[in-house]
Amino acid sequence: MVTPSRVGAVAVVVGALCMLPTVALAQGAVEDPRATQHTGNVAFEPGERDDCPTLWPGSHGVNLTDSDPSEQYIDVLTIPSGIEVVGVIVKGGDKYNKYDAADLGALPWLDLYSPLNKGGNIPAVSHWFACAVEDDTTTTTTTTTIGETTTTTTSPGQTTTTSPGETTTDTTSPAVTTTTDATAPGSGDDDDLAETGANPGWLLITGLLLLLAGGLALFSPRIRAAIARR
Repeated sequence: MVTPSRVGAVAVVVGALCMLPTVALAQGAVEDPRATQHTGNVAFEPGERDDCPTLWPGSHGVNLTDSDPSEQYIDVLTIPSGIEVVGVIVKGGDKYNKYDAADLGALPWLDLYSPLNKGGNIPAVSHWFACAVEDDTTTTTTTTTIGETTTTTTSPGQTTTTSPGETTTDTTSPAVTTTTDATAPGSGDDDDLAETGANPGWLLITGLLLLLAGGLALFSPRIRAAIARR
């Protein structure tokens, strides 16, 4: 038998169960520990207003793309090249959250939101923007392709770089050494005697003829007798 007391107990239990999600949501809304909460308004409107230099000295405002379709959260997945984001501002209600990029870590930056409202809930985002500085980091990538060679030759005080498709030939002449052969006159082989242009052959023949005539004169009896008679 169902009594009114039992019906009332069941109603209380059902009501409590229905309230659990609401209580959980209310208890789950907390301030984002990655941000600092501020009261007031800051904005970035290109050509009109830029509060970034005050928020992060040396920076300027930039608009990034929100990849979250909700009205309460901001997701930053990419940042344009050429800039370095130093912080993000998310405003809702009469407050805004200031996020330092160093506290957000590496991309992606997910679920950024504004400070809680007076009811302890996350309000809808009224506006948001990022502050950035110019990225002066230069990255050089060297790619070596098969069949292409880049050669760098360094000489004292000079560096020569050849690009693919160009050939630089560095030809160094060997040192020239001059050797002087100081040979004393009269030494060395007879074949090394200097040529003067004279032909001594006729002198040799004449000398031989004179020696032959002298020998005949000395050994011929008639000639010796004739010499003796005289």
